[in-house]
Amino acid sequence: MTLRERLASAASAEGGIIFTLGFIAGFPHYFYADLGWQLAEGRALWGGSFPTRLPEAIAAGPWIDHEWLFEALAWPFWAHAAWPVFAALCTALVATVPLLAVAIARRCGASPFVANACGYLTIASAVTSYAPRPQTIAELCFALELLLLLGPLRRPWLALPLAALWANVHGSVVLAPLLAAIVAAGHWIESGQPSRKLIEAALWSLAGTLLSPLGIATWTSAAQFASRSDIIATSDWQPVSFSYPVEFFVLVTCGAALVAGGVPIVRRNATALGLLGIFTALWLLEARFLPFFGIAAVPAIAIALERSGWETRRRRAARTTRVAGGWLGLPLVVAVVATVLLRAPSSLQVDRDVLATDALVRTSGFAGRLFAPFTAGGYLELRGEPVAVLLDTHALPFGPQAWRDYATIDAARSGWQSALARNAIAGVVAADDGPLAAALRADPHWRIAASVDGQLLFTRRSRALQAPGSRAG
Repeated sequence: MTLRERLASAASAEGGIIFTLGFIAGFPHYFYADLGWQLAEGRALWGGSFPTRLPEAIAAGPWIDHEWLFEALAWPFWAHAAWPVFAALCTALVATVPLLAVAIARRCGASPFVANACGYLTIASAVTSYAPRPQTIAELCFALELLLLLGPLRRPWLALPLAALWANVHGSVVLAPLLAAIVAAGHWIESGQPSRKLIEAALWSLAGTLLSPLGIATWTSAAQFASRSDIIATSDWQPVSFSYPVEFFVLVTCGAALVAGGVPIVRRNATALGLLGIFTALWLLEARFLPFFGIAAVPAIAIALERSGWETRRRRAARTTRVAGGWLGLPLVVAVVATVLLRAPSSLQVDRDVLATDALVRTSGFAGRLFAPFTAGGYLELRGEPVAVLLDTHALPFGPQAWRDYATIDAARSGWQSALARNAIAGVVAADDGPLAAALRADPHWRIAASVDGQLLFTRRSRALQAPGSRAG
């Protein structure tokens, strides 16, 4: 079957259902913490300046902007009050990933019925990350590369432009040559001889990672990020916690499929097992690898479902329908809806805190060095507020001391006053019912300057420690 015929199969009636469910799962996630500084950097790009520093930060090192292309595309939509259009376009793009998973399963020999089941599983694995954000574009590139590698591969050089696009929207592009290397090694084990075209594709992918304004910094920053224990221990690198229903759904469903059908550890399954093993390990180390795992696991799941005879038993049990989602669909919808409902309050709370922080700064007229929720820093920069924050969601440019100081102040632990003085903080935003607000109320050197929506702005009674000017020098 040709690629065109397989893609046509993916775009069948059930393919439309898979796409629609993927779109519905993705669209509620409208705003997220990084978007503020991404839009601010997009504005800078359109102004002719490539971001290399963080003007909104008190003390930060150089910034490696992997996401510049996404930022440049996003800013005009925000500037012209057309952000919902951009969000819809991004969601429509990433909603095609489950259809690509269907095509990947078909390339692994799965029937249309089993392939569509893999499409549903991919939706479940991606729902926690769906948003108009660079990572979701990276997931699309990942699926496209795997589809390319598992095909006849008549044009291995196509891996170059695909990796180049990926390199300019997200730092996860380092997965591109890894993915190609896994498939090439698997093919070598399965066939007993190396595939020249797969090796070429791996080399093209590696070359493509360098085709961005960052060059080799793409790799050096990835290595630095992975080695930073202070980031790993705080907010930006967290092992899977199974805190959302879809995580349990993916784990249980994939586990059941693998147990029921089994994927024999034999040469002919080396590629599927390699993809499954390596990306399972990455997912367990970092929860945000779940969408990549959901795509990489498709070959193994497709083989397992075919071996289990699930399709035959399913059709015997329900002769009135041949829809693969008959058994998967209902629990998937329940898991997706539950996850969206669980995420919505926390996402809304983040947005409310960010907006409240902005309102506190504006109403009080505060200018200078500010301790605020790290999710608010990028939005304050986008709004042009005359403040410099201790930390924001850029993560990597901030040194270990900044992360330690933030954690100490936020929890009002021993030494929090010293951490504020060390960074010359003149204003603090804290939740009214939190430990930091209680500690500041008890400290005679601080006073409440403003209150908005459960958030308080404290300022020093003596402004001697405030840095001159609106930004840190």
